[in-house]
Amino acid sequence: MILRITIASIGFLSILTGPWWVPLVCMILLSARWVAWEALAIGLLMDFIWQGSGTFAISSWHTWPLFTIVAIILLWAFDPLRRRFLF
Repeated sequence: MILRITIASIGFLSILTGPWWVPLVCMILLSARWVAWEALAIGLLMDFIWQGSGTFAISSWHTWPLFTIVAIILLWAFDPLRRRFLF
């Protein structure tokens, strides 16, 4: 449990202070080991804070919630792995 809290804390703190890949690594680690709502929360917060200001067109990838989409895909993709090897 302490490992999960530590990884989630690093993920949340690195949204504001770290490079973009640190929250992504934390999301991968959390979703590979647990069914982690923290990974989705990190993705949502990352998109809310760093999403474009609306100056781009709607079709631009800057306005897409990329980290939220990645978090959903990670949680969905790692589910069979968790079920097979961890439980």
